[in-house]
Amino acid sequence: ILPGDLQYSFFCGSGSESIEGALKLAQKYAGHEKVGIVYTDHSFHGKSHAAMSVSSLEENRHHFQLLDKCYQVPYGDVNALENLFQARCSKNSHETDLCAFILEAIHGTRIIFPPKNYLTKVRKLCTEYNVLMIMDEIYTGFGRTGFWFAFESEQVIPDIVCYSKAFSGGKASIAGYTTRKPVYIKAYGKTSDSMIHSSTYSGMSEECATAVEAINIIKDDHLVERSEQLGKYFESRLYKLKEKHSSRVIDIRGRGLLWGVEIEPAIKSIKPVIQKILPDKMLSLYALTGAIILSELFHTYNILIYLGFTRRNLIVFSPPLIITKEEIDQAVDALDKVLDTSWITLSHRFVKRWLLNKKV
Repeated sequence: ILPGDLQYSFFCGSGSESIEGALKLAQKYAGHEKVGIVYTDHSFHGKSHAAMSVSSLEENRHHFQLLDKCYQVPYGDVNALENLFQARCSKNSHETDLCAFILEAIHGTRIIFPPKNYLTKVRKLCTEYNVLMIMDEIYTGFGRTGFWFAFESEQVIPDIVCYSKAFSGGKASIAGYTTRKPVYIKAYGKTSDSMIHSSTYSGMSEECATAVEAINIIKDDHLVERSEQLGKYFESRLYKLKEKHSSRVIDIRGRGLLWGVEIEPAIKSIKPVIQKILPDKMLSLYALTGAIILSELFHTYNILIYLGFTRRNLIVFSPPLIITKEEIDQAVDALDKVLDTSWITLSHRFVKRWLLNKKV
């Protein structure tokens, strides 16, 4: 299902492990003189050591001694990337001391899209400067955005792709990375190098069988195409919602069956009310806004959403690819009713639930 000569794969247990494996592969491929790694200022790739080193939005980075020679560039800024490549070149040469640039086709934790043709330009630059392009598809892979993999929206072929989550349909703990044949052969093709990267569970038969079946179902039931089609319907419903609640909805963004609704932070008057009742909960207006809506959608309407990882007023819909139009209507109608309700009423319900839960 992957394009081009992406064909050599390594399987492991989690997304962070796949990132670790990809970064090790890139450094082994490039050699001791090219170990630098580039990442973006809007990035989250995991909580293990190397993955955290290239995750700008990981809040706990400061607790650890992370990898050195990791360089941050603004997400979506091709000029900044090229400037860094040029700055890391040896004199009178296009050869840098960088081995890889790791990024997401869509920044998943905030649902941020790069400018049009960004990935195409990144691919060209990475090829020109002999830097491996690593795509993190852990969050967006396997049909989520209306493509098998989100990077396919620009028809580019990266050097390494990392994936997990939907890889097994949510039924098993499996992740992996797939790379181009020349990269894998140069890095690990020799017998003496073949076990440099390994894992206790890298040959897990049940997990692999589950992943194969999940992929078969996605393919046979045309769930990628379904994601694209229903995504357009979801988009139309959400934009009508934004028109109706223009004072409360800041932005609508997404693709396929991944959509975010950014909500204007709750009016400041409710924060003192809640903190008076819950003095130990010093919530920001952003976090409070998201928490109130999440609670109301779940407890009143049986709708399960989640909040943006670092933008807590971002309501994220990431439903199963088998969702129906009727269920999309149910979700959007529920959010519509929540936004029709005053913040004071919503905050009182939120506090009541919190206190009840505390007693239980």
